[in-house]
Amino acid sequence: MRTIFLSLLFFISFVFPLKAENFFIENYNVVLRVNREQNVWVSEDIDTVFTQSSHGIIRDIPMAHSHVSDINVSEPYTVNRTLGMVSLKIGKADEWIRGKHSYKINFQHLLRGKDNEFYYNIIGTDWNVPINNAHFIVVLPQKINPDDVGISIGKYGTEGFNGNALYEVRDNYVSGYITKPLQPYEGITIRIKMPDGYFVSHKSEKIRIVWLGLLICTLMSFLIWHIFGRDEHITPVVSFYPPPDITSADAEQIYTEKVSKRGLASLIVYLANLGYISIKSDKSDFMLKKISDYEGDNEFLSAVMRILFHDKYEKAVCGYHLKNSKEFYKSWKALETNINRKKYKGRFFEKSSMNFVLWFLMMALLIANVSLTVFTLFDYDFSFGYIASFFSFEMIIVLMVLLLSKGINIAAMIYLSLFFLAQFMSFIPQALEVVNPENTPQVIIGCVCSLISFICFKEMLKPNWYGRQILGHLLGLKRFIEVAEKKRLEKMVEENPEYFYQILPFAYVLGVSDKWIKQFENIAISQPEWGDGVFHFSNFNYLMKNFNSVTMPTIANGGIQRSSSSGGGGFSGGGYGGGGGSSW
Repeated sequence: MRTIFLSLLFFISFVFPLKAENFFIENYNVVLRVNREQNVWVSEDIDTVFTQSSHGIIRDIPMAHSHVSDINVSEPYTVNRTLGMVSLKIGKADEWIRGKHSYKINFQHLLRGKDNEFYYNIIGTDWNVPINNAHFIVVLPQKINPDDVGISIGKYGTEGFNGNALYEVRDNYVSGYITKPLQPYEGITIRIKMPDGYFVSHKSEKIRIVWLGLLICTLMSFLIWHIFGRDEHITPVVSFYPPPDITSADAEQIYTEKVSKRGLASLIVYLANLGYISIKSDKSDFMLKKISDYEGDNEFLSAVMRILFHDKYEKAVCGYHLKNSKEFYKSWKALETNINRKKYKGRFFEKSSMNFVLWFLMMALLIANVSLTVFTLFDYDFSFGYIASFFSFEMIIVLMVLLLSKGINIAAMIYLSLFFLAQFMSFIPQALEVVNPENTPQVIIGCVCSLISFICFKEMLKPNWYGRQILGHLLGLKRFIEVAEKKRLEKMVEENPEYFYQILPFAYVLGVSDKWIKQFENIAISQPEWGDGVFHFSNFNYLMKNFNSVTMPTIANGGIQRSSSSGGGGFSGGGYGGGGGSSW
């Protein structure tokens, strides 16, 4: 029943009945005032006649390579902005009108066209109603040549002048009117060739605000980092062994500021070196045997032993069993979350650098810099409406399925992934129509400021005195691993036969385990006591790879769960502006 219900919702979301228009336009008067920077002040007087009761009209204004601002309408209205379009919904939802009704619409249209032509749709070709009368006036900043003016009237793609209008060119303005009603989807387009340099590049008045905002946000990010997050100089200390009382997971936390699955996996060998477990490993799987219960006071080592060995696998467990255990997956994931909590990081990092207020402020400054950059990218005219196309009725239904599912619904996840991919691919060409290439320098500066804020945010965590001592020790150990001479290593193994294996988990979290293993290719080392007779250092990478794979979410371990339910001059219409509308 649930499947049928969801299928019905999806079907409804894609199928909408077509609505016939219930009005026509008696008079459509347009005045265009153009300045040297190709700012066009548009005034439209639209006299409509409604044959049936309606709330009002919707006026759609295209914004390809342009943007619309300073909107003013004679009636109450709402604005919806999407990539490439501004829609004005004019009228009141609780009022009905019938018969004659007039609308006055004014807006500023900033064009990004060629500097040697003016190409504009005086009346767009997207009106699906007849227009009985139309008058237009175009006022330009300087005198123009009448021979360079072309008018096209008709449906989209109609070329040349067909004689359905009378117009005159005098000095710096063009005026005219149609002599035959425009049928649905017919419009008026004007194209004027200009001498080079007639138009000049525009400079937004908002650029100073953007520059000031970027400067303030970047400076504040830097100052907060400099005061609370800047690390003091750390000198590597020549070390042949890890710091005392520090596990390999601790080493990863101080070195990378976070314990990952790699750090937790390294504890398997770390515990083996302490004598608590033995390891068998090959390319396909591994087996862990418990030698004795953990007797130390490290709560995370104790947790690792408890998670690995319990119930019927109290004495031994293999990778296959762990991979298919819901309890293991959930417990291991919870351990990773717990070990990265603030109270445990406080062992190695300054508490002031982990202050929630500071982190929130740094994130806000980063978002502000990114937003200002996007604002500049879209020529100071960006709003939530540009990303509204990523949300739809069917997507909301899928999100509901995900929220109602006990686990992750694979079908819904696949649908959402494909949906967002398709929306993003369609977003790119639309975005390119809105982006103003003249703002490239501002965008580059904005990206640099955003990058600085991001780096400051990322580097906020500051080691405390103890953390600096440990980090210096680890850096020295890493350096030794990378450059140690064979004779030195042979001497260390002679003094401590288990030396290679004791360093191995630390080399792994420091990212130099491959180099450490390679250093011993020509050095004789004995099997570790915990190797159960078959573990060789060449198997270490297999062990880590296989163990990390069992901690990944699968259907078997409950990390991913299937749901029980299953489950788009020139020619007419070729210039800027124009568009159309409908009733509502």
